[in-house]
Amino acid sequence: MVADVLALDDVDLAVDSESTGACASDDEGAAVEVWEGYDFEVVASREAHGTEPLGVDVICRKRFAAMEVVAVRERGAIPRWNANRGDASERVACGDYILAVNGRMGSIRGMVQALKWSAELHLLMRRSISFEVVLHRVPGQRLGITIAKESTSLVVAAVSDTGAVPDWNHANADRQLLCGDVLVEANGVSGASSAIMEVLAQDPPAPILRILARRQAGVKHAGEPWD
Repeated sequence: MVADVLALDDVDLAVDSESTGACASDDEGAAVEVWEGYDFEVVASREAHGTEPLGVDVICRKRFAAMEVVAVRERGAIPRWNANRGDASERVACGDYILAVNGRMGSIRGMVQALKWSAELHLLMRRSISFEVVLHRVPGQRLGITIAKESTSLVVAAVSDTGAVPDWNHANADRQLLCGDVLVEANGVSGASSAIMEVLAQDPPAPILRILARRQAGVKHAGEPWD
């Protein structure tokens, strides 16, 4: 099931397909899963007496007590923050997670309320790890993965026993492409998921396929136990 998307300037909350109940009923302080990534801070002010749109759409990820950014709009407090940042690592992007808002952490309901009504915003963000997969393909060889579209992203839904990706995984234990990973770019093509899919589905395939992938929250490396 594809999760609904929440524009933070709307009233209703969105819940991902693995959540139960409404975001408004989350339990602050409940145990949540953790994942690899690096954190950064965003300090943004909403103009027009605090009524300026934030300019981002998110999905509530209750399992991680976080909100995933799935779209950054052209106008709003966050796009203006991005425009004033020379370092791309400081700009909010699709795939980033909001972990805390104005010191409020662990309660999605509390974070959403702070985002909707606070004129001054201090956000703690987490960016998941990205990595490159380089596949050397031969005619007739399948990729060996099933790809699903979730919201605006292409996500690995299953990994087969044979194919170019399983071959890569066997040879590269530290950079395996796993279920849940997001396919961000293919041979330099990024942006629209349909454009990336065209590259992945080329027949005959390009002899070398370079995939930039992003590890989502909750996805574990092979051999790592779930908590």
